[in-house]
Amino acid sequence: MYPPISQEELAHRVGIDRTYISSLERCVYSPSIEVPDRLAAVLGVELAALLKKASSE
Repeated sequence: MYPPISQEELAHRVGIDRTYISSLERCVYSPSIEVPDRLAAVLGVELAALLKKASSE
């Protein structure tokens, strides 16, 4: 398991605004492919893992 990271820290590491991270979580914006790619790199996961639909449990 990865340690938690705040929206503020993630935004800082990716080089985008914290409010944009929040908007992405709420599906307010559809980002260009560059943003999820940078998010995946910072989080150390494959891009496909970010784009995969969550399974309902």
